[in-house]
Amino acid sequence: MAFTHFQSELYEILKKYHMGEANAVHSWRLEQFFNVNRSTLQRNINKLRALHVPICSSNSGYFFAQTQDEIDRTLRRMNMSMKTMFKARDGLARAVPAQREAVRFTVHVCLQKE
Repeated sequence: MAFTHFQSELYEILKKYHMGEANAVHSWRLEQFFNVNRSTLQRNINKLRALHVPICSSNSGYFFAQTQDEIDRTLRRMNMSMKTMFKARDGLARAVPAQREAVRFTVHVCLQKE
C-alpha cells in the first residue's frame, strides 16, 4: 500500500527533524503545520504505524524511533491505553442492563409504598 501525500510528508518531517524521543514534537505543532485536526493526524499516524513505520509517542509528542527501547516504551503506553478503553467499553456494554434493573427496582419499591 502506498502512502498518501499527507502521509509521505508526515513521514519525511518526523524522520528528518524528529528522530528520537529527545526531538519529539507535540501533536498540536504538527496539526498547525499540516493544517489538520487531531483525529486526522492520529488516524494517519496509526496508518503509518500499520505499515511498519516506527512512529513513537511520549508525553513530549511524536517522534521517529531511534532505538528499540523507544518502540517498546510506546508499545507499553499503547497497551495501557487499550486496557483503559476495553474497561470503558465493557462498562458501557453493561451500563444499560444495569440501569434498567435499577429503574425496575426503584419503581417496584415506589409502588410498594403506595
